[in-house]
Amino acid sequence: MEIPIFEAKLCELITLATNYSCGEDACAPRSGGLPLSWTEYREPGTQFIKATTSPDSICEQLTVVFNLNEEEKTNAEKESRQYVLDNYSIKV
Repeated sequence: MEIPIFEAKLCELITLATNYSCGEDACAPRSGGLPLSWTEYREPGTQFIKATTSPDSICEQLTVVFNLNEEEKTNAEKESRQYVLDNYSIKV
């Protein structure tokens, strides 16, 4: 799990996460996060699937965040924190 992404969400930040492995949870619908596209590559020796995040996708999603109006931004920020509390708190 990518702990810093969820810490950022707890600070009510809109997050961008590579839509692969545990990053999928960080950019799920209603998570206050946006998915980043990626390309698969294989780790030499083990053939473990790895992900390289697309720079174009980063640019596109940052543009989406930049263009949010204040209400949309505030809603996404609140949603981000609530997502972690609802899905990753000690009680859950």
